[in-house]
Parts: sequence; structure tokens; C-alpha cells
Amino acid sequence: MKSLCLSWGHDIEITSVEHAFLILFYLYREKDMHSYMCLDKRKLIDIEKATKFYQKIILLFKEAALCASRVGDVIIFPVKTDDLSTGQIGVVSVILNSMFKMHLEYRNEAEQRIIQSYTIHKTNNILYSETVKFENEEIIQIERMGHNMVKIESKDLPLLIRSIVTY
Repeated sequence: MKSLCLSWGHDIEITSVEHAFLILFYLYREKDMHSYMCLDKRKLIDIEKATKFYQKIILLFKEAALCASRVGDVIIFPVKTDDLSTGQIGVVSVILNSMFKMHLEYRNEAEQRIIQSYTIHKTNNILYSETVKFENEEIIQIERMGHNMVKIESKDLPLLIRSIVTY
């Protein structure tokens, strides 16, 4: 099984899982560009920076998906070795789940058949794997490999790739 390793890039800074999740939540769910606030309530998130942050990550996944379609059915993302929280794998799962869900919604809008369920395994509060299911069939598996790699595997990678590239 072949795999692709892709660097996050120095220009993409994930400062905290709270910021990342909040940015994604409002951009994807609420579409409200004026409601960004840190979960700790200490300061507002800069809307322009948040939007650029989101766009950069979208481009990163598009690049990964285009490459993955040529090299195999696994994408491996390096993450910061000093990040022992769920922050970076959380960003991966939220973006992929959102894109995949939206793709299926557009494709099956009339039927509304989307079912997402998660199997999460934690050791010492570190997220090691997450499974996304559609109609009770496993679609995406996100697994943390050690402390510095995230592996994304899908039984239907072409669909996952299309959902990312056409987002």
C-alpha cells in the first residue's frame, strides 16, 4: 500500500485546537463572519486571518487529494512532534468530515441519507483514531501514528478525493 507524506507548511499555524475548531465551525455551520471568538473568551479571532487560515488548509487538502489519487489510498500528514493534544488531528477530521458531508448532501440532496458515526479511541487524552461512517459503511479512517503522523485511509478514496477537490 503506497502512501503520501505532505508537509503542513510553515505558513499554516495551528495555534490551538479551540481556535481551529471554532473557525471551522462558524465558516461551515453558521456562515457568520462576525461571530468568531475564542472558547476561552479572552480575545476575538481576526476574521481576515481566520479566513486565510481556512483557505490555506483547504488548498493543502486539495493538493494532497490530487497527489493521493495518483499514489494510492492512504494520505499521511506530518504533525508537530511537540503537539500532544488532539489539535491537529482534530483539524484534519473536521475538514474532511465537513467536505465529505457536503459532497454527499449535494449528490443526494433529495434523499438526505447522511449518517455519520464516530469511533474514537483515546489514550491519555490523545486521539489515536476516528472512523467516519456513511449508511453504516466505514468510509474514512483517521489514525494518529505515534505523536507526529496522521494517517487518513478511505475505502472509497476516489469519492473522498472528489469531495475535497470539488469543494
